[in-house]
Amino acid sequence: MTAYRRFLATAMVAVAASAILFALSFVATPVKFLADGVPVEHLLAVGRVTFRASAASEAVLLLLLVILARGRSRIAACSVAALLAFQWLVLMPDLDARTLARMSGRVMPSSGLHGWWIALDVLRIVLYAAIARAAIARAMMRVGKTPPAANDLERGPPSAL
Repeated sequence: MTAYRRFLATAMVAVAASAILFALSFVATPVKFLADGVPVEHLLAVGRVTFRASAASEAVLLLLLVILARGRSRIAACSVAALLAFQWLVLMPDLDARTLARMSGRVMPSSGLHGWWIALDVLRIVLYAAIARAAIARAMMRVGKTPPAANDLERGPPSAL
């Protein structure tokens, strides 16, 4: 894989991971609670499954990102992995216990755990965006210094993109 392709692949994976995180955490999660006539317990059960699926898909993309990224972008990808691990190993057990208690009918007092979770999700999105931006900038610099091989571009030189 040429450096140009590696940079583009890095950017695409970072954008995909960020999109999954944003769509599930900031769109699907709050919107499901707007459904009329669905018991909160059912919505919470759906949320538990959704969070696990999103974490698994993000982890796969994150592993690919750590493999593809270079330099500071790899450090940023490892930082995202550390944040995700912290969320799942430290915050999720308490959040999951609260969810299970709520699903069984117990009333739970307010907690700041959701605020921490949201803040860390936002930080992960920012880091993904920084990785994508850096990778695109490096790809553009690569094109400016040494044009990529003909097989690196599907539709001709960069000016045709």
